[in-house]
Amino acid sequence: MIFFREDGHWNTRPARWGNPVKTLEQHQFFDFLQRCMERLPPRMAQVFILKELHDMSNEAICNELDCSATNVGVILYRARMSLRQCLEYRWFENSREAE
Repeated sequence: MIFFREDGHWNTRPARWGNPVKTLEQHQFFDFLQRCMERLPPRMAQVFILKELHDMSNEAICNELDCSATNVGVILYRARMSLRQCLEYRWFENSREAE
């Protein structure tokens, strides 16, 4: 592959790499999120993953897991609150200390 033309200009401009610090922080955040999700009860984690990562509707989750819409709503609420608490303690407190 030829990167430069004869006049010294790029043949094809390189792709933007973004901000390496932000990329690292994002990877670290998802590591913390993964650790927090591992602390959830299995059913709660499963419902959260289906909803938030697989973008399934509540109705589809109900059909998949054979549970009521009310139950899915309660499980999602509890999962979100547990993840919030875990992330506030593990991620955001560490981020404040680094400032």
